Amino acid sequence: MANPDPTTCIGEACEAAAGPEATSFMQTILQVTTPVLKILDEKVPDRSLQILIIVSSVLLLIGFLSYWRPIVLQGTLCAFLYLDVYLWFRKTWTLGSILISQAPGEVLTLESIQNLANNSSEAFVILTEILFFTGVAWLIFGIIYQYLPVSLIPNWIPILGSLDEIAAMGVSGIGLIFLCVSIYLQVRNNMTDASGYHVYESAFSFQGELMSFYALPFEKKRIAVQTFADSIFDRILGEK
Repeated sequence: MANPDPTTCIGEACEAAAGPEATSFMQTILQVTTPVLKILDEKVPDRSLQILIIVSSVLLLIGFLSYWRPIVLQGTLCAFLYLDVYLWFRKTWTLGSILISQAPGEVLTLESIQNLANNSSEAFVILTEILFFTGVAWLIFGIIYQYLPVSLIPNWIPILGSLDEIAAMGVSGIGLIFLCVSIYLQVRNNMTDASGYHVYESAFSFQGELMSFYALPFEKKRIAVQTFADSIFDRILGEK
């Protein structure tokens, strides 16, 4: 005589106890957990160790569901921090390679230095671009680091525990200075193709639009805001 299917037995018991909704719910759980339990049986034959893994997994799941918002937030911050450092390194490495007119990995030669001196105007633009992207990256790094769940120096250490946060604030401040200096140099020297110049133009244009909006009468402001909100909803809903 064949052994009865445990899924069918549990489904019949649930249906008898709580109706078809409980049956459907339990069958869904069994369909999800059965392959996992089979893999666990193959990889971990020891039953006590299996129970330990299952209990630990359930506790981790409960903890995640209880604190999923801060976990997701901190994970997102760590991802942004990694992306910030990676993009900064990649951008400055590329610009530095262009600056010395050589491929990445080569040594600095006398010929590349002479080429750099002969193209001083282009080199100056690249230097301001490196300064701009360094400023952006350092500013973002310093701000994000303040909200990370972990730090290089544990906060419970007296006096020393806050040194890394202070250093991060310093990095952020230096980044802001680099950013402002690079934008100033690019605007002053009319580097129209530079990133900082485009940021300045966008900010100046936004300021002009904001001042124009501020000068409008109240009724025209209301109409402008309503039109802008309608255009946003039309884009979201896909209406023309």
